Amino acid sequence: MKIFKVPRFRIRTLALLTTTLVLLSTLVGSTVIAAANTTAVQMMDTFTAEANMTFTDIDGNRITTVKAATLIITDNTVATFGVIANGTLAISGYATMTVTGYIGKGNNPTLVLSGSGTDAKATIIAKVHAHVGVVQTITGTINGVGTHSQGTLGDDPAGAVASWSVAQQYDGTTSALLVADAVTGSTYVQFTPQTGIKLSQLDTITTGWSVAHRLENATSYGPQVELKFQKKGTSAPDGVAHVDVTLLPYQTTGTGAWVVSQLTGAATNAIYYGNDTVDGTAFSDGGVALLNTVEAAINAEGVMGSDSASAWELTRVRVELWEAGARDCWIDQVTINGKVYSFEPASFTGNFKAVP
Repeated sequence: MKIFKVPRFRIRTLALLTTTLVLLSTLVGSTVIAAANTTAVQMMDTFTAEANMTFTDIDGNRITTVKAATLIITDNTVATFGVIANGTLAISGYATMTVTGYIGKGNNPTLVLSGSGTDAKATIIAKVHAHVGVVQTITGTINGVGTHSQGTLGDDPAGAVASWSVAQQYDGTTSALLVADAVTGSTYVQFTPQTGIKLSQLDTITTGWSVAHRLENATSYGPQVELKFQKKGTSAPDGVAHVDVTLLPYQTTGTGAWVVSQLTGAATNAIYYGNDTVDGTAFSDGGVALLNTVEAAINAEGVMGSDSASAWELTRVRVELWEAGARDCWIDQVTINGKVYSFEPASFTGNFKAVP
């Protein structure tokens, strides 16, 4: 029987072809694996945002501008391939919301988040700037709506409750309902006022400062108005160089009707408590005096030395029930230096830049 031999060059060609196919297969497989393992930017961090969010109520009134927010993401977005299921957005002095969404791939991906809390809903659309998967900055917009304009509630004493209410209103739809109980302490609604109001202005107030309230019939002790002043450049609200001036406009018995208490320098009673500019030594005057005497009294405190609090700026307004005793009190339009804060439902929008 005749045996045919395959030429050596054909054997070598077949071997080379086989090797090439194996190599190509390996390369293709490697490419597929690399694509499957491409991951998103790592977003698991706490990001502090400088913002410029404008709040406008449903009557078209511009209420305030919020300058700060915090975004916290607790998901490992590399492991979840860009899915964010656990995030929190806290808008300073307003509301905290749970947010979820997605982050894209690459070093400059898009971040999309949305969510809600008890009082508000918000959407974030932003661009993430990263280096080797690590976030450097986030820039974008925050838009949303809330059931009330800027303001937060608090109820420190046992049994007390502060809530937003549509049951009673002086004007509009929404008010703050403060419910006190048997324990002394602050049950309040508070907000950040417009900037530039100085302690020295308290001496000469004649108009443009007031609070509307409805104290339950036949109950005593209406709302107090606490004005917090801080030296410019200080950050701790209860630390060095601050003073709380508390106005006592309505300490009589309620009638169950709406009352507007005017706050004036010559007719409103006040007390104060604060800390000096040097080492935070406390000073106070719990004796009731007229508001137009407070500035001079603070500057005369021994621990103030040669310092003056006259230029300290108003950073917070708190309307509260303090004395013990079960009672309900609704708070509505609070006017500070001619600007009305009415707690009406609002929209907010603005830009932000955040860093880890």
